[in-house]
Amino acid sequence: METTLSYRSENTAKTLKKLLVGTLVTILIIVGVFIAAVPFVWMTVSSLGGADTVISIGFSWSIFNPMNWSLRPYIFAWNIAGLGRYVGNTVKYAVLVTALSTLNSSLAGYVFGRLRFPGRGLLFGATLSSMMIPASVTMIPLFAVMLHIPLAGGNDILGRGGQGLYNTLAGLVLPAIANANAIFLFRQFFQTLPKDLEDAARIDGCNEVGIWWRVILPLSGPVITVVALFAIMASWNAFLWPLIMSSSENLYTLQVGLYSLAYGSGSMTADPELFQSILLAGSVMSVLPVLALFIAFQRKFVQGIALTGLK
Repeated sequence: METTLSYRSENTAKTLKKLLVGTLVTILIIVGVFIAAVPFVWMTVSSLGGADTVISIGFSWSIFNPMNWSLRPYIFAWNIAGLGRYVGNTVKYAVLVTALSTLNSSLAGYVFGRLRFPGRGLLFGATLSSMMIPASVTMIPLFAVMLHIPLAGGNDILGRGGQGLYNTLAGLVLPAIANANAIFLFRQFFQTLPKDLEDAARIDGCNEVGIWWRVILPLSGPVITVVALFAIMASWNAFLWPLIMSSSENLYTLQVGLYSLAYGSGSMTADPELFQSILLAGSVMSVLPVLALFIAFQRKFVQGIALTGLK
């Protein structure tokens, strides 16, 4: 009898301990989510409530009143400040970078993961080693390469005399389509697929390109989703490279456009209300699409990360 009571007491203590730990973890998660969400919620509501309220009285609960909300800051920013053009440029840039980098990385991942040839390990190690080089270190050499592309932008066969791919969409996109991290993810995933699939395709007469396109890629939905999400998030938020490679507003992405409006020759800091309205609306436009995309595909994102780590 005493043993039974002791066993039940131990079980009760363990249950209470698990309940207490679970409650504390839940509270910590809620606090963390609140801390992370407050700046975005405040920015969004302030952009709807009008920048004049934010500037004149700072934080106020009145900005959370839906009766005070208006889309006028967004309409003004989109039409008059030119953010609509910057959003269009960003969409074009992000789509091209995502499509081309995913395609290019899948090809490289297939070569490293499924084919056997001399020097494969050395080449793959060199590719991975590029991940340890900070992007800021390669900016100037990369800019010089883009500037001296032969027969582009008025350059001669030796890459002299013109401006190469400077101020062109190709100059913005091309350096971003080679991604060592994406190549690594594809390679890891491709190594998990059965080799019998390739052998069967070769018996049916498929070459390597056909195997990659018809057999491997249709089975690679999770890793394609992960790589595409990484690429579109990075390209949507890209700032430094588009700033370096473009001096024309026709190529400005949203991030560069906001920077130009705030600190460029057309800065509107002399009119604080106008300036704040544009920045708040533009900031929401830059964050909301990526946030919505991640929420929509978060299950596939987590699944893909887990699958690429298995072999």
